[in-house]
Amino acid sequence: MPIAGPNYAEFRQWVRWLRAFTPSEIAEVMAIHPQLAERFIKAGLWHEMIEDTGIRLNGAGPEEAMYRWIKLPSGPREHFRTWAPEWKPEVTPGCYSLAPRNRGMPVRIRSDKDRRRAGSKPGEGHRMRMNELAYQRHQEAIQKRKDAQKSKAHKEPKWKRQK
Repeated sequence: MPIAGPNYAEFRQWVRWLRAFTPSEIAEVMAIHPQLAERFIKAGLWHEMIEDTGIRLNGAGPEEAMYRWIKLPSGPREHFRTWAPEWKPEVTPGCYSLAPRNRGMPVRIRSDKDRRRAGSKPGEGHRMRMNELAYQRHQEAIQKRKDAQKSKAHKEPKWKRQK
């Protein structure tokens, strides 16, 4: 449900657009009661988003303070990466040699979830069995190719053979 009426985010936008303002001006541009504008100004002062310039203006009504928007300081331009202390190169020399090498074989993970879902739709069980057979045939073909390459590697080169 959307919030009805002015809110603090709207006040911040107006302050940034106006740059310098009095409480009556902000109340007028936001179309709110002056007491609500005073509350927003107190919140802005508390968040150090605006500051009192020290200038007092006496317009049609009583004397009012002049406020000014404070621009935020520029933030970092790059993300600073944090390292765990044991992986900092300056703290632990040779720490990268401690990291295990990726020596694993690819693993095909079959979850039980797929099998449970297969029973809920007609033809899914058959499709899964066919996929499994195709995968096995593919693995066998890969193994055959590796074996053929090994046997070729053990053969004598043609130039060495007796004629």
